Amino acid sequence: MHNIKVALDITPMVGKKSGIGYTTEAILNELQESDEVEVFPYVLSFKARAHLKDLPKNTKIFPLPAKILLKQWQMKKLSLLNPIENYFFKKVDVIHSTNFIAPPSNKPTVINLWDCYFIKYPQHSKSALKDYAKIVSQRVKDGAYVVTGSKHSKQEVKLIFPKIKDKNLHSIHLGLNPLRSETVESGDFLAPKSWKFKDNKYLFFIGSTEHRKNLRTLIDAFKLLPKSLHLVIAGGIGNDEDEMLKKIDMLDSDVRSRIHRLGYVDEDQRYWLFKNAATFCLPSFDEGFGIPVLESLQFGVPCALSEFGCLPEIGGEFARYYSPDNPDQMAEKINDCLQNESFREKVKTKGPQYAKSFTWEKTGRQYIELYKELLKQ
Repeated sequence: MHNIKVALDITPMVGKKSGIGYTTEAILNELQESDEVEVFPYVLSFKARAHLKDLPKNTKIFPLPAKILLKQWQMKKLSLLNPIENYFFKKVDVIHSTNFIAPPSNKPTVINLWDCYFIKYPQHSKSALKDYAKIVSQRVKDGAYVVTGSKHSKQEVKLIFPKIKDKNLHSIHLGLNPLRSETVESGDFLAPKSWKFKDNKYLFFIGSTEHRKNLRTLIDAFKLLPKSLHLVIAGGIGNDEDEMLKKIDMLDSDVRSRIHRLGYVDEDQRYWLFKNAATFCLPSFDEGFGIPVLESLQFGVPCALSEFGCLPEIGGEFARYYSPDNPDQMAEKINDCLQNESFREKVKTKGPQYAKSFTWEKTGRQYIELYKELLKQ
């Protein structure tokens, strides 16, 4: 059999990468390492032209604005896209969309549906994500294979799209991107002067400030915890940023002064923040995988996680779980992570090995086997 030619959507790798961006990069790297696959990367963004140096040399950029594509890809067949599809996909065997959406095509198609929150709760999603939901629905009807990052998300997809065939629905766990920093390990890292928390015990959250991340309830729980504790919130601006900042502004000065909104952090800073955290918190209403959980466990740092979504599936015995809408219970479980020495010791000694069991090599192999299955149809 000839090498499988895969058109891979690497749009999430453009600019500052979020979790999906790092995931896409890891999948790309594994496929490129394989002698069974030839990868043809493509991007759905005019803005990508400014980042070409950071992308593979053979990356193709769609010549239409993403807004136009989103509207047109909601339809099953569209003559306007035929010449574009011929240019991008004529030579490939499989189209793999890592970012929820895929074009109308007669080529075998794989769609990653990392979570279903934007489908279940469109009122909390950006307008573009509402278009995503329509495109996903159409591609499912067309017979695309849907791949989630967890068994929980797979079950959710089945509930939302009950007519999807079992052979078209798969879950493939993601891997751990081991965090590394020679700067931190050598002692040369200098924390920014603005990090007033650096000499104190702190809770750590990283991710965009979206509504589903539920940070306002985390802040309510934080008010109930010891006054020596700090809360560090890192990551990009999401659709709940303004409401979260309003909530922080309304707090007593003592509590407000112990909450630190860092924004996007670089690799050295990310490493330092995970390594030195007292507990990692992820209070989300929904998660499709939760890579930061594994990043935290890499350092043997306990996790206080929502019991919703896939988090119990990923965190296993190395986390404490709570209802995300119950700040009292959340504070109780966070406090247990901080005070329970036997639990902390277990996470410290066994957590890193558990995290390392999630490998991108496994993930890549499962995708290649899925491509082969698709081509047998």
